[in-house]
Parts: sequence; C-alpha cells; structure tokens
Amino acid sequence: MDPAVATGLRRRGVDVSTTVEEGLAGTSDLDQLAYAARNDRVLVTRDSDFLALSGEGVPHAGIAFWHSRHRSLGQLILDLTLLWRGSCPFCAQARQQGERFGASLLG
Repeated sequence: MDPAVATGLRRRGVDVSTTVEEGLAGTSDLDQLAYAARNDRVLVTRDSDFLALSGEGVPHAGIAFWHSRHRSLGQLILDLTLLWRGSCPFCAQARQQGERFGASLLG
C-alpha cells in the first residue's frame, strides 16, 4: 500500500497497517493472506493474484481490490474509509447477506 494511503486512512481513524510495518515485505501472497486472516484484517491490494487465491478457496478476512488506473489515491482513501465504516452501498448489501467486514486493514 502506498504510504500516503495508510496515512490518509489513519487520519480518518481507520486501523491500518502495511506489509512493511508488519514485516511481511517480500513474503508470499499465501503468507500475507494467512497473516491477514489470522489477525482479522482485510487485505488491500492491486495484485489480482489475491483474487485468484480467494477463488481457489484460500481463507481470508476480506480482500479489497483496486485498480490504480480507475481510482486516484484520494478516491481510494475515501472508498476504503466507507468500507471500513460499513457505510458504502456494497456494505449494506453484504450485511443483508450476512457477511461481515474485518475491523482493520492490511495493505
């Protein structure tokens, strides 16, 4: 995660850490996803490999995928803040289906 995104999220009260801060830089995607799952953290990523792992049934606490061509960092911070607060349109739909969101983010 871009450090500016982590800083922007923290300024909005979001519990966020980065792979670098958690000592996970350079570890495998599976290790990062397992760490996030164990710590009930939603993984924020631009790496579609995490989506493939999810599709294969690898357990996780959530994956927030974003494509850098489609969002500015400011928009990403806003979207993740809304997701974290559970106040985005997708969040309401997911809650109706019994899904939950992690209390914190890892990117």
